[in-house]
Amino acid sequence: MKTDTRKDSTRLEVTNLKDDLKVPESPEDWIEYYSYVKKTLDVDIDFFIDASDDVVISGKELELVDSNLWDKKFPRPNLEPGVLDKILKEKIPDTFCLYPFRYLNIDPDGRGRPCCKYAVGESWKEDARLPNDNIKDLFNQQYIKNLKKEFLEGKKPKACKACWDEEDVGMMSMRQMDQYGGKDNPTTTWFKNILLESPTRIDFKLSSICNGKCRICSAFLSTKWLQEEEDIGLLGEEVLKSYRLNAKEKFITNPENIEILKHWAPTIQEINFFGGEPLLQSEHNLILKTMVETGYTENIVLYYNTNGSIYDEKICNYWENFKKVELNYSIDDIGERFNYQRYPANYNDVMDNIKKYYKYTIPNERMLERIIGSKKYFYRFFSGGNSDWLDEGKYREYPSAEILRGRGFKIPMINRIYVTVSLFNIFYLDEILREHTTKWNMILQFNPVHFPYYYAINILPNRLKDIIKKKLTEPTFVEEMSNKYIKCDPVDDVNEEIQVLQDEIATLREELLYTQIREIINPIKLQSIVLSQERMTA
Repeated sequence: MKTDTRKDSTRLEVTNLKDDLKVPESPEDWIEYYSYVKKTLDVDIDFFIDASDDVVISGKELELVDSNLWDKKFPRPNLEPGVLDKILKEKIPDTFCLYPFRYLNIDPDGRGRPCCKYAVGESWKEDARLPNDNIKDLFNQQYIKNLKKEFLEGKKPKACKACWDEEDVGMMSMRQMDQYGGKDNPTTTWFKNILLESPTRIDFKLSSICNGKCRICSAFLSTKWLQEEEDIGLLGEEVLKSYRLNAKEKFITNPENIEILKHWAPTIQEINFFGGEPLLQSEHNLILKTMVETGYTENIVLYYNTNGSIYDEKICNYWENFKKVELNYSIDDIGERFNYQRYPANYNDVMDNIKKYYKYTIPNERMLERIIGSKKYFYRFFSGGNSDWLDEGKYREYPSAEILRGRGFKIPMINRIYVTVSLFNIFYLDEILREHTTKWNMILQFNPVHFPYYYAINILPNRLKDIIKKKLTEPTFVEEMSNKYIKCDPVDDVNEEIQVLQDEIATLREELLYTQIREIINPIKLQSIVLSQERMTA
């Protein structure tokens, strides 16, 4: 049941800029803005220093931009439409990333990172950690400030290796998925995002509490693995101490965190929950309750990675208050292979839970049946007849939350099957696809294993990689997939593309053979929404 909340007129106001920054009204004020950025981020910027004379700010008829974009903080020079955007876009380095400016990722050990792929599999020196420090301390760490400076200077931080590796072999990295490194919305990048004082998105890995021992996981993220490795003596005392700390929920230990979260609520656009298993964790429910009480949930999207083993109607009641809920079910295989890879979860039980969430979301049984079972109805319902919706390489946008509610959804919910591609399931992707495209109309999203390294598909010998590639590009299979809602038509120049990529492989070290994933997935154009357009907007 949707909670009736009232926005308190005494709520804390959250600003993006220091109070002493004067609104630019002249060239001199723009210089003051540049000086403020330099002081704050220790980086020199001047958007117009090398612009031609006809677009340099003249001081005449400066006007304020739309209040929804810049909150009337900055004027726009009186230029021809599109000229300013072009200037600002050119000033954004090609290697720029928005994550350290806009996002906060909190790991089970209480440390904060700009994203889940930062220093993946490596160690780094943090400046703050829960519960001794608070979430504001995590967002404002010195190493994150240094990272911001590196990106503004056009550098490629070493700790961001996961994205550089993917981009080197032609994959679209997480950095690029977010407004293409800030270039999609250059004015917002320069005049809003780089000076944010609070995150617009928070990724919570609240603890390692989990009911699963997934093969690709570890004691760092799963209490079930921790219990087993502790029982048989696999972990040293220091590592064991650290992992035990991961198993404790630390967010509520520091009472400042709830107050900070309330203070940040007006500008939060998205909250992501990862595991352990987030739907098992009491802090997860407390955070939802807290956000509902602020009255700002109508502007917040919730995003989950869940193993699908939990169905809880109390959580559904909270979800009704939020703008949209996106559920990614970690389903790496089918049947007994799923049971092995996601032990002790049961494939049939997980699929039954997905049906329960669908039924709660869509009370109209006939509509539910058609959305799940009819390719044509699913496509028409979610695409609105847009022929580009299923085209590969474009970000597709689902209907708005208002439209989904208007069509009978109790919760504007998007469901996806999230397949983590590893050496355990790479050989069976065709069977996985047949199962889910036959029984369900849900988007499949693919994510390659980066760590642990020994489960990544690049360790397979080339002979096996060739067999897998041949299996997934076999014409009968491609045609079969193309007749379902997943679009899998081979690209015209697939053979040429593969040859180019093969040449690239020869120049890469063995651990960078993520190209193989692109070779397998790209030729059959798997329909995969990585992040919806709405999640990509500023």
